[in-house]
Amino acid sequence: PEIVVDGHEFTVSTASTSGAFNDVALATGGNESIDGRFEENGISMMLQAFDHLAENGLTSNFYTGQDDSSDPSTARAYYQMRGSVSLLLETSGIHTGQNNIHRRVVSQFLCMETYLNYAKENKNELCALSSEAREKLARDGATYSSDRLFALDTATVTLPETYPKPFT
Repeated sequence: PEIVVDGHEFTVSTASTSGAFNDVALATGGNESIDGRFEENGISMMLQAFDHLAENGLTSNFYTGQDDSSDPSTARAYYQMRGSVSLLLETSGIHTGQNNIHRRVVSQFLCMETYLNYAKENKNELCALSSEAREKLARDGATYSSDRLFALDTATVTLPETYPKPFT
């Protein structure tokens, strides 16, 4: 697929590490071996989702575990390394039972609606990007070369203060 969304619910203890209790936490994959346009598209999709959630009275922020975005064992990194824009969508809910179930479902729905609209509006670019990345991966992997490096893990990236932040 050109876009993969890994959806989960987080616990209160996970949310408390960021100092913010939000309805939604979002992240995208990031790896130095992958075309930066994957991460750019993921960030654009998240920023649109932040706005859509705020317009509907919901709170959101970046996922507190964004520092593991390049860890190939996480779904968002795994799929991105295989040529997909990859996103993590976390809503509050573990150990809350039926509390706020409507709010949790609406939060997931609004994010998915944003992502689907983005995919529709950018389908040609996203399909070409995925196709190029998969062809490059196959071409580069066809023969061994010690000159080619493929970073499986990278350091944490800190966003600059000027980076647009969602409403919380």
